[in-house]
Amino acid sequence: MLSTIPGGGYKELNGTSMATPLAAGAISALTMIKQYNTQEILWGDLLHTNNIAQAYNQTSRPAELDLIRVELRERKDLADITEDDYGGDNEVDAGETVNIYPVIRTTFGVANNIKLKLMVDEFEDPNVVEFIQGEADFGIRLDAYEKAVSLNPLMLKISNSIADARHIRLKVVATCDEMTKEAELPFTLVAHNMIKISGLINESTTLSADHVYYVNGSLGINKGVTLTIEPGTRLEFATGTQLASFGKLVAKGTPEKPIVFTRHAGESSWEGISTYSIKGSNPRFPNDTISFCVIEDCTVLSISCTPYMQDCILSNYGGWNSGWGAIYKTNGERNLITNCLVRLRDPDPKYLSSGMMIYSNFVNNDIYGTDNRYSYLIENNYFNNFLKENGRDYSISISSDKPVTDHADNPSYLGTSREDLVRPYLYEMGNADNTWGTIDLSNMPSEPYHDAHGIVWKVLVNGKDAQDEFEDLAPLGIGKHKFEVCFNRPMNKAVTPQVSFGVRPPYTQQSVAEDGYWNEEGTIYTAYKTITGKTNSDGLNRIFVTGAEDNEFFPCPYENIRFNCIVQAAGSMSTGFTAEAGLGRVKLKWNNESNNFEQALGFNVYRYNEPYKLYLPSGYRDDGQWHFAETITVCDTVRLNPEVLDIETTTYIDNDVEPGTTYYYYYNVLSTDLQEYDKSNTIIATPLSSTRGDSNGSGSVDVADVITTVNYITKQNPKPFLFEAADVNEDNLINILDVMGIVKGILNPNLLASSMTEASATYTIENGILYVESDVALAGVQVQFSTSDKQEAISDKLTVAEDMDGFETASAWLSDNDYLFLAYSLNGKTLTPGKHALLYIGDSEITSLRLSDTQGRNVNAKNIGGTGIDRMGKHVMCVNGIYDLQGRKLSPLTPLKNGIYIINGKKVVK
Repeated sequence: MLSTIPGGGYKELNGTSMATPLAAGAISALTMIKQYNTQEILWGDLLHTNNIAQAYNQTSRPAELDLIRVELRERKDLADITEDDYGGDNEVDAGETVNIYPVIRTTFGVANNIKLKLMVDEFEDPNVVEFIQGEADFGIRLDAYEKAVSLNPLMLKISNSIADARHIRLKVVATCDEMTKEAELPFTLVAHNMIKISGLINESTTLSADHVYYVNGSLGINKGVTLTIEPGTRLEFATGTQLASFGKLVAKGTPEKPIVFTRHAGESSWEGISTYSIKGSNPRFPNDTISFCVIEDCTVLSISCTPYMQDCILSNYGGWNSGWGAIYKTNGERNLITNCLVRLRDPDPKYLSSGMMIYSNFVNNDIYGTDNRYSYLIENNYFNNFLKENGRDYSISISSDKPVTDHADNPSYLGTSREDLVRPYLYEMGNADNTWGTIDLSNMPSEPYHDAHGIVWKVLVNGKDAQDEFEDLAPLGIGKHKFEVCFNRPMNKAVTPQVSFGVRPPYTQQSVAEDGYWNEEGTIYTAYKTITGKTNSDGLNRIFVTGAEDNEFFPCPYENIRFNCIVQAAGSMSTGFTAEAGLGRVKLKWNNESNNFEQALGFNVYRYNEPYKLYLPSGYRDDGQWHFAETITVCDTVRLNPEVLDIETTTYIDNDVEPGTTYYYYYNVLSTDLQEYDKSNTIIATPLSSTRGDSNGSGSVDVADVITTVNYITKQNPKPFLFEAADVNEDNLINILDVMGIVKGILNPNLLASSMTEASATYTIENGILYVESDVALAGVQVQFSTSDKQEAISDKLTVAEDMDGFETASAWLSDNDYLFLAYSLNGKTLTPGKHALLYIGDSEITSLRLSDTQGRNVNAKNIGGTGIDRMGKHVMCVNGIYDLQGRKLSPLTPLKNGIYIINGKKVVK
């Protein structure tokens, strides 16, 4: 919709706010002239037509059925079926019998006698369900646009052996008396095959890995009771539930078979594991044993009783709604904490790890609060963790209302050996407001702890650390480059990490996967990347490492922050890329050895002139968008090669240039997928102006320049053609005078710079023959005339007089009615002084006549009778075209010098 906008303008807008007034008005007009018994009938008409006129003419309203939803209910009336039925717990479980009550609306007319049939959808396994009652009568008549729930159910039983979280695709087929064909109404049931557990466990119990357990209510272990969870077991928790140990929890997984505590599919976060039973007062010696477990997607319910954990993975742990963070008062060692909300706690001086973890990896976490001190981090690997505060990222912090220095006696590794890389991310005095504290990094470790599980230590690119030695790392040009990923401990060599880099997230645009291998110890993975013209990643690139696994099957946290490299494929693509500015041409050369990759198809060469400012007036429209008064920078970029240049090509000559004009060139590599990749550097060239008469820019004046100039006059568009060089007599026109000037310049180069004094001649047309009488010898003739005859009709009549024998001739039709004739001599032949017949032209009208003497000078021709040139009369002031003050018609492609011209019948001063 076109709408008014502030400032008195207009703009195209869309959305309901624009459409509603028009729609409301149209519907109001419709209801004024057509009666509807119910509003629902009106809705049906509007839904099934395209405009108000169609709605007005709508008379037939067949029923159309639409499934709104299905309702699942408990079985109440089939006592002879002994299997468990759907219990109304919002879970469809294996072995259950389910009553399905479709909710149907008729979106158009009335529906009587609705019948329902239950079927599996196309491609669904029919063995996953058993239809107990596959057909039913809907039991209700529906008026137009009415809906209702079926009075009678469809009934099925879920297979006992169905996989957990199995999506079963079903459909209800509905018919009624008013429908000519069946309506298929698809829907999906999600069935589970899990053991549900909840409540207080009052006797020792073992959960085996043979089943998946759904904790649909909080689960507690009573005093004196042991809950043993076998390796490989999976427990899924409902929203808001938790596992609390008042007795003893033995959750001891193995590296090969970890125990998984996670949220149930479709649920939000659960509330974690709490322990209320320890041996004495030392948290390092709890009754509970939790090791090689994965604990994910939960918050923290009780901040004072989180368990002691060893070799566990805490992922997506902690939530802002918990208010405390996942690691507050959490104890343990050799754990991985990643993608969590972390809040550190002051350790108890009596116990090294009270309220803390040791030899653990804190990587890729969000930090909660501004008092996560360096001294709280005890011999861990801690990096890529950030707190966003006042628009800045902080990693560790000290919040203090008085001067204090935070010093760590057992410091953690912070991801680098360089203090200057860490310091900008400290929340301390000088870096942050509202604190007087500072952090001492004097004993910061230079390498990670090897007792912790696997992490990326550093990435070497061509032997340089892509973080600590980034300033010394040379840009990666076209060629093969070595990437070495170093880890803090031996890794699982059977698992290949994914290494890549890119200019934007997720930094996977360029894969590093050539010739990958592990060293013998399994601590360094090496791979290569060959950069070609297809790489398309020039600039600063972030290195991404993921998918590694240590030798205890612990996943290595992904790395996408610390390591970077600069790619300059375009710069190396331009090795040997040069522009040789010639006479009216530019020759481009490049070295394509590194560009000739496997999928390379060829090259496209581009050129643009000096960028310039373009003012867009108010209301200018481009591609459907309105632009208001603004100035934009424009580059008129054109592709020079009409066809793709072969991949073996190393040169290209641009002939379509103007001497003295500066041009910018670059090329792109085109792949077999028809995509253009990294462009080369841009180079600049200014073609030179040639000598007088050198119309083809070859560097010398010879017969090729004569032919080039004749071809230009006869509209054959020669390339290259240097207008400035061909305009020998400098009259801003290219004609027979210039041809003869070039001829004489070949014979005597000095004549090209001699004076061009004009002689005069007269001409007449007698019996259809053009005669010229001159006091000087003529060496060149150019005649242009118009005729009302068709080309084919006059072509046979146009004949050259005998006096022109020995002359070179050329001719061309400039349009359907305009004909051009040239005659010139390359061997000294002339028309001697006197009167000569030139050409039979019949009733044609001469529009232009040029004569040249033997020196290439203009001989001014005047008409003394018959059909002549009257260009300043009706032929100039009443027709379209560009003319000079001598009545000569100029080509629209001819550059105009300053002067007075007649353009489309009006005087124009340039």
